[in-house]
Amino acid sequence: MRGHPQRRLIERALVSLLEISRGESDEDSWRLISGALADISEALAVFHSRRATRKITVFGSARTGPSDPAYAVAEELAAAAVAEGFEVMTGAGGGVMEAANRGRAVRAASA
Repeated sequence: MRGHPQRRLIERALVSLLEISRGESDEDSWRLISGALADISEALAVFHSRRATRKITVFGSARTGPSDPAYAVAEELAAAAVAEGFEVMTGAGGGVMEAANRGRAVRAASA
C-alpha cells in the first residue's frame, strides 16, 4: 500500500472496517459486509474498461404494462439518455425495465 496513489482512502476504508469490527460480532452482519465488499470488487472488475462512460440505471415495476404512462416515460428517458452518450442499465425485467431497454435499443439502432 505504501506509495499507492489512493493510500489515504484505503486507510479510511480499513479504519471503517476496524470500527465496525469493534461493534459487530454477529455472523449475519459479517456475511452482509463480506458480500457487499465482494459485490463491489466484482463490479469494479466488470466495469473497469467502461469506467469513463456515463451510465444510468433504471429499475421499476415488472407489472407496468405498455399502456401505463410510466412505460412511455421509461422508454423516452432511456432513448434520451443514449442520445446524450449514457449507457442504460436495467434489471432486465419486464415493465419499466423492458421499456427502458426498448428505448435504449431504438435510439442506439438509429444513431
